[in-house]
Amino acid sequence: MPAFGEALTNDQIDKVVEYLRGFCRDSSWPRAELNLPRALFTEKAYPEDEVVMTTTLNAQGAPGVENHIVYEQRFGVKNQIEIDLPFTFENQNRTWYGGVGDTALGWKRELFSSLRTGSIFSLQGEAILPLGDKWAMKLKGSERTWEFDTQAEALAVAREAAQSVWRDKGLHSVVMIQQPDGQWLQDAKQGETPMPPSRSSK
Repeated sequence: MPAFGEALTNDQIDKVVEYLRGFCRDSSWPRAELNLPRALFTEKAYPEDEVVMTTTLNAQGAPGVENHIVYEQRFGVKNQIEIDLPFTFENQNRTWYGGVGDTALGWKRELFSSLRTGSIFSLQGEAILPLGDKWAMKLKGSERTWEFDTQAEALAVAREAAQSVWRDKGLHSVVMIQQPDGQWLQDAKQGETPMPPSRSSK
């Protein structure tokens, strides 16, 4: 099949595009030229239909990976709904743990767009649904429970508490982790003996 790269001039291409755009009688739709590439730290302002998957790797601490599957659905001229489903996996003591995080339900609305200035402005809000797994930590002999989103956070607090008690009071302790099969695995020694982080669903 022959190439069509030079079949039309730039002026002819502009006229074809202008003709096709004439089928849309509603000028309130934001122009597709404003569907700019997704930024690293902000959301796109342009409402659209797509599925996005992002991955983050731990650069410090325990090895881990966090994935987000984001489903975006446009409705109406200026609106979009969004569902963000996170999956987190962490390696603790050569054992990988994973689970679903808290799901986010978002809504976006385009408020202003201008092809002349090349700008688009939208507002977005979201609600966090506490559907993910939690890690709980308790001190032995205490009824108080602390909950954390990840095992790494729970262990960091347990280790810091153990070191503090060992440093201030000279008391020995063992920080342990409850495995999925119910067995206990020693993580660290020192401090007042806390009951280990145990997994629970919120």
